[in-house]
Amino acid sequence: WKSRLLDHGYSAADLASGRFDSLDPDNDGLSHLLEYALGGQPYTHDRHLLPTVSLERSTESVSGPIGLNPSTGRTGKQDLVLTFGPMKPDLRYITEFSQDMTAWTVWEEETSATFIGRADPTETIVRIPTQDERRMLARLRVVLLTE
Repeated sequence: WKSRLLDHGYSAADLASGRFDSLDPDNDGLSHLLEYALGGQPYTHDRHLLPTVSLERSTESVSGPIGLNPSTGRTGKQDLVLTFGPMKPDLRYITEFSQDMTAWTVWEEETSATFIGRADPTETIVRIPTQDERRMLARLRVVLLTE
């Protein structure tokens, strides 16, 4: 993926440097690596590719009356849901969550891929159960697995 950037004035040495992945030449707040991970272009403002975040009723199954709202029969728990484009096989996508932006915890659950009439996943969905209705923050990190 980096070789496509040779036409933009980068040398092979630039592309091999560890600092290259963190550059943001279009100043949209997304590094080269994150733009690649989300399907963007490093010279185009691609903020629309950032994961969308929503709160949705938990898919967690609950046995017995514990945690059920008596009037609706549903749990009051919600999941923090991140949705973004298909994952690339040469990257590791790491979802982390925090309640204070200081201590981050890696979400170890498998991500689920939603298929929309194609053989390849068209989006990735990560569901993180919220804890005790407190504030929940999430971030997505990507790591290049191979060069």
